[in-house]
Amino acid sequence: MNYITLEVNFMKLKRRIAALFIAFALLLVGVVPASAASGTSPDYRPVNYYVFAGSFTYKSNAYKRVAALKKQGYDAFVKVAYVNGKKFYRVQIGAFNSKANMNNYTKKVKKSGFDGVFVIPRKKGSY
Repeated sequence: MNYITLEVNFMKLKRRIAALFIAFALLLVGVVPASAASGTSPDYRPVNYYVFAGSFTYKSNAYKRVAALKKQGYDAFVKVAYVNGKKFYRVQIGAFNSKANMNNYTKKVKKSGFDGVFVIPRKKGSY
């Protein structure tokens, strides 16, 4: 396991812990999610589109892009990808199940001045 994988896993863990704290705080003040009140679970919606704001061969360039995106309020992180045996550091900024939401977000990021924005659709059967 490399540093990038550890960092990405740590970021996911931090988000989950934050979500648990928020849920607990809401329960303390008496706010119950509608799905819990109705006894049903929320609908599961698969991620169909992954949005990236650049792909770099140098890790330092990817982290510079992450810093610039975060400065403008975007949630960004680095994912390592291998394409034809070559290592790339991709800067992921979103994951969407709706094509319309993905397109709107992509346009917004491009208008913010970031080039190299691209989308990778989820591979069929990859759950």
